[in-house]
Amino acid sequence: MKFLSRIGLACLWLLVAMVARGESSQDWPVIELSAVSSDHNLALAMQGMEPGASWVSVRQHPELLEAPRQASTLWLRARLSNSGAEPIECWLEFFPWSLQAIKVWQRDPLTGAQIEHHSVGLDTPVSVRDIARVRALVPVSIPVGQQVDFLVQIDSSSRPFLKLTSWEPEHFEQQELQRYRLHSVSLVVILTLFVLLLAQRDFKYLLVGIWMLALFVCESEKEGYITALVLGGATEYAAELRFISSAVIKALFIVLSVYILGLHTHRVWRWAPPAVLALTLLYSVLTFVLDTVISLSLLTGLSCLLLAVWPFMVPTALKYHQPRQKTLLALLGGVWVCLSAFFVMYFFAIRYTAEFDMLRIGVGAAIVLGLLLTYARHKNEHDFVLERQLHEREHQARLRLEAVAAGRTRALHEALVAAHKADEAKTAFLGRVTHDLKSPLSAIFGYARLLEGQSETVAHKGRIIDDSARHMLVVVDRLINYAQGIRDIECQPCPVHLPAFFASLEHVVSIQFSDKLLDFSVRLQPEAECTVMGDATLLREVLFNLLENACKYTEAGSVRLDVELRETSVRDGAILDMTVSDTGHGISLHEQSRVFEPFHRAASEHNIPGSGLGLAIVKELVHKMAGDISLYSKLDEGTRITVLLPVRILLGNG
Repeated sequence: MKFLSRIGLACLWLLVAMVARGESSQDWPVIELSAVSSDHNLALAMQGMEPGASWVSVRQHPELLEAPRQASTLWLRARLSNSGAEPIECWLEFFPWSLQAIKVWQRDPLTGAQIEHHSVGLDTPVSVRDIARVRALVPVSIPVGQQVDFLVQIDSSSRPFLKLTSWEPEHFEQQELQRYRLHSVSLVVILTLFVLLLAQRDFKYLLVGIWMLALFVCESEKEGYITALVLGGATEYAAELRFISSAVIKALFIVLSVYILGLHTHRVWRWAPPAVLALTLLYSVLTFVLDTVISLSLLTGLSCLLLAVWPFMVPTALKYHQPRQKTLLALLGGVWVCLSAFFVMYFFAIRYTAEFDMLRIGVGAAIVLGLLLTYARHKNEHDFVLERQLHEREHQARLRLEAVAAGRTRALHEALVAAHKADEAKTAFLGRVTHDLKSPLSAIFGYARLLEGQSETVAHKGRIIDDSARHMLVVVDRLINYAQGIRDIECQPCPVHLPAFFASLEHVVSIQFSDKLLDFSVRLQPEAECTVMGDATLLREVLFNLLENACKYTEAGSVRLDVELRETSVRDGAILDMTVSDTGHGISLHEQSRVFEPFHRAASEHNIPGSGLGLAIVKELVHKMAGDISLYSKLDEGTRITVLLPVRILLGNG
């Protein structure tokens, strides 16, 4: 392929040489290169020719340099001269740099021999150029008093203008570094703004940030900054990136307008964002497939379509009565005017420079800033209105709730008063019942004692009567106590010598256990042989009830009371740990959750006399003493009930 291309170039050069030799050397315009600066456009001082035409002066026909949105070929020629005192070493730059292909021949005007041949443009990779720069640069070297014939062929898909500039290499590098610094600073500012917008976590702010990035990419790529530096030298995709970013700018503007103006809920305009984005995505894919000229034509049509859509939004947007709707519409209208103006300037090549336009970025940023401020104000006002409505609703709900609560409170108070009156009536009634029940029981006790002094048979029957009467008295006392309310009982701590207390308890209870032939024992640990502060009456009542229950529900075996005293971190504080264990038939897991409920008795216990109040009273009394009670039981193995009471140690062992 290289061999064939070289043959083609040689043939082309021969053709050019034949054309050149057919004309007088005096026809070539002379450019004194030592007298020009980087501000001059050398192309105007040259001769130009289009295929099928003749050489003409470019200064007299400047339209030769312009061929926007069309594929074209342009030939330029001139004789470069050095009449200065020093050799010339310069770089000639063809601008815009995005021209497709530029071929340059330098030859000796006397002999016609080729001196140099250069290729630049998008078709020539940067790595194989004589000057490894993204911009289209050609080196020129002319000794003092010498001349060089300079012949150029330019192929382009779109050439809005052409400028040929002479640079001193050092001056060019300084200028390029300065331009890249401007690009870099602008990129940092845009990225910072994008991050700030992204941090708002608002879809509209995100759209604005992406729109600003696309605007920067489109402007910066005019000088190849993105593909050359940011993307690591992907200059072969420079045209595609410019086309895509230009389409994205206009598409995002439509999407942003729909959401900011509140049209995303409209039955027609809500379909505009997905349709516009889908169309832009399709075009972006096609740019990598189609020819550059076709892609540029499609971009022109797509831009016209997108810019033509926006004015049709205005009547619908004016019908939406949002806060600051007209201000938002005016700012978006400013953006639309700017986009339309830039598009027209590019389409008709009006003051189009193909350079990074900081003014365009500044105008866009200023309008976007105004748009953001207005939208933020609108959003704050909207949030304020919503917050005020929410507070008003909360206030109304609070008033309704307070009214309901007041009504419920009155109803509860009335019910409480009625219950208190009923409780007083119940207490008075129980007081009378107590007297009415205890009076006959006293007579029964008296006669039972008289019978115990008679013969053995009669005495035995008297003891039975006495036991039954005493049991009935216990049941009556429990019913009366529970009905009157254990809550009325107050805990009255006093010094309790634990060894003496439990010895007395064991002596009294042992008689009941001996009647059933059950083994009963009290195990007092050594650390519990001391005096503590507690309510002896309530403690005795709790233990009597627990031991009576254990005796009642244990047919054979034993009942044991274990007593421990564990000191706590509180000064002189301790926990009195009392556990009543029996070898009875146990309690099922289902019944264990209800054994402390008043009047509750298991179905299997109906043949055993009792009221079902024993454990309920124990629980109430334990809570009165700020203690805790727990139960563990297993069928056919027995039951273990543990009571933990906080006490204060007065005297230790001995």
